Amino acid sequence: MTLDQRVFRPLAIGVTLALVGFIAYAVVSANHPGTSTFPSVPAPSALHPGERAPSFDLPRLGGGAPVAFSGHAAEPVVLNFFASWCPNCVAELHAFGSVSSAAGSIRFFGVDSEDPAVATAEELLHRAGISYPVGVDRSGSVANRYLIAALPVTFFIAPTGAVQGEIFGAATASQLRTWVARLSRSAQ
Repeated sequence: MTLDQRVFRPLAIGVTLALVGFIAYAVVSANHPGTSTFPSVPAPSALHPGERAPSFDLPRLGGGAPVAFSGHAAEPVVLNFFASWCPNCVAELHAFGSVSSAAGSIRFFGVDSEDPAVATAEELLHRAGISYPVGVDRSGSVANRYLIAALPVTFFIAPTGAVQGEIFGAATASQLRTWVARLSRSAQ
């Protein structure tokens, strides 16, 4: 065995094992939403502007009539996916509370996705002043149909049901107001 073989073979094996270990860690961490941390720039969803937003019908957070979104409404829609265990989601709630109450004809919907602490989510929304309908997506099936890789994600949807844009990560009040104005103009 030559010197090159004695040095590079163990090095190649070590690099391969480190790569396999990293991939295994990433897969296991992604399957535990309560303990994982999201990257600073979440992976984008596969829904792109112009694509049709999937319909859904979910139980309403706090009880009452189900939250139904047909993908085609008379008004533009802001659709926010969040969970109470997600720090970035909690950080954006007050922006949603203030902007949604002054949004005029723009409809807001929330989807509490894969959240084991539904009572906590309800309390957080109440403190943020959110009064729009929020559905409970316990299994994450609706989030999967929207191809969401990380929370929070907000979609901006035209009355035709076409996605106009999205925000990955915590949305600010300024970003929301900009999108509300853009959706208002597109609905005229």
